[in-house]
Amino acid sequence: IPTGIKFDDKHEPKRSAAEIVMTELHAGGKFDQNSYKVSGGLHGVGVSCVNGLSKWLKLTVRRDGKVHHMDFARGIPQNRLLEQAEAPDGKMVEVSPLRTSGTTDKRGTEVHFLADEEIFTNVEYHYEILS
Repeated sequence: IPTGIKFDDKHEPKRSAAEIVMTELHAGGKFDQNSYKVSGGLHGVGVSCVNGLSKWLKLTVRRDGKVHHMDFARGIPQNRLLEQAEAPDGKMVEVSPLRTSGTTDKRGTEVHFLADEEIFTNVEYHYEILS
């Protein structure tokens, strides 16, 4: 998942591509057609639905030598960073980047979640599919 700010985002603050994918229906798609070995979801609603139906969800993206994180509760971003950044047109805008927690030589995305027991009465995880 790309981690940069999408300055053409219609929302304020401007969000990262990762946050958009995690919170909006039909936003997934592949930003880079060679990004994934395995693709999940149906019609672009997979991970955003999992996020919205989870008590909590933790996203970790290892990309470009950095480790990025974002946490959600019932689909809502938690502990957002808010900063000012210069947009491509030179204007200063408020942005909400992913938190960065360190460096890495690895690449990949991890999603950990807990299904919301207020929505689901019987939760059964199939780890061979999820892993």
